[in-house]
Amino acid sequence: GDVYKRQVYINSMPYKAAPLTPPEPNKPLQSEPAQSGSLGSTETHKEPYLGNHGITTTKVEPKPGESSMSVSALMIRLTLDDLVEESDAVVIGKVVDIFPSRKVDGKPMDVTTEVVEPWNIITDVVIEVERYLYGKLQSSYIAVMVRGGRVGDMVMWVEDEPVFNLGEEVALFLDRMRDDITPPEGFDRAEYFRVFRGIQGKLGYRDGQMITLEGNAITISEIEKKIAEVHGDDGED
Repeated sequence: GDVYKRQVYINSMPYKAAPLTPPEPNKPLQSEPAQSGSLGSTETHKEPYLGNHGITTTKVEPKPGESSMSVSALMIRLTLDDLVEESDAVVIGKVVDIFPSRKVDGKPMDVTTEVVEPWNIITDVVIEVERYLYGKLQSSYIAVMVRGGRVGDMVMWVEDEPVFNLGEEVALFLDRMRDDITPPEGFDRAEYFRVFRGIQGKLGYRDGQMITLEGNAITISEIEKKIAEVHGDDGED
């Protein structure tokens, strides 16, 4: 399978769960309703985003005295064909906000190993969508969940999870959220995603080109051609 042995390391220091700090009551403006139609490239109607949590990155590093958990795994390398074929949506956009991290219940993170982590911390990132290359959703903003973060004196770091920085432009291959995790404030489940296969599904975006982890440039027309070859004009499953 494409999911792998996962190792979990927890330090021996006892921890006390800190209460979750609720996000500020700012919400993105209501986006246009989803429309049916082809899966072709679609630009969105942009409205100003009203939220601002003052967080600049999802990257975390444990500090002395904090309880920490590190999660590592072996990841199978995917081709561009794999990313296009298996993603639920492909978007180009910009990171405009990062929510405070929150703690969720531990659960098996893949059915292959059935490893239960005692707790999980997640961080939600708001993407202002410039363009949908694939997917029917027409929302101007989407939320993307990444595993890891800091809640009180608890820190969780996950290997191969993408790091997002405020203001960066990205190209994302996305997977619908299938866990029963509540979306962040202002978003519904149709607007809530994960990056498909971790860091492999997050590409840089510069001068109209996607930039791979290896630094190679891929034009938008190449991606659109590949999407047309794989999905055609059929609707989503």
